[in-house]
Amino acid sequence: MTLAIIAGQYRGLKLHLPPPIVARPTAALVREALFSILADRVPGARVLDLFAGSGALGLEAFSRGAERVVFMERHIAAFKVLKANLALFPPDSPLLARLGAVPRALTGIHGQFDLILMDPPYGTTLPPLAFLNSPLSASHLAPGGLLVWELDPKTLDFFLERGFPPEWTLVDRRRWSGKACAFLERGASAGEGDGGDGGEPEISGAP
Repeated sequence: MTLAIIAGQYRGLKLHLPPPIVARPTAALVREALFSILADRVPGARVLDLFAGSGALGLEAFSRGAERVVFMERHIAAFKVLKANLALFPPDSPLLARLGAVPRALTGIHGQFDLILMDPPYGTTLPPLAFLNSPLSASHLAPGGLLVWELDPKTLDFFLERGFPPEWTLVDRRRWSGKACAFLERGASAGEGDGGDGGEPEISGAP
């Protein structure tokens, strides 16, 4: 399997692959379809890439005009690959990586994001749900922002039947072969979390 940026300024740039046991990069066809949906949201956006793995989603957003991207990954082997991929870009690029688990490590990140991308390991729901239910999700998603949760179709069906966490609204959903995405926004009163000032995202204690 090869991994490369699909479109934008860095189109064709080949990325390093993480060990398959710790991360499973989103297939190119799914990434292309996803960013076709997100096309108008990406240019100038502040992006948070959770469960980043190789960083392919966040780096694709950056190539397509995102203002800056913050990546979070808890597995050390995947994090090393993520750092190696960030090193392929100019040294002054606004790309920041943090080693840590979601949502706990988010306490070191300040500011808000227009787009949050979540691609946790296959079948994993507890860490993403912990983030959605955490006050940190309210303080980190900017007003009018969008969260994209990449998950398997069976998990999507479960939440379609049982409902997503309170204060989150499903605004769109898409399915591809063996993959699905839920597009979520917070309710009108949900952006009043503690610490969100609408400023530029900053990171403290980054490796």
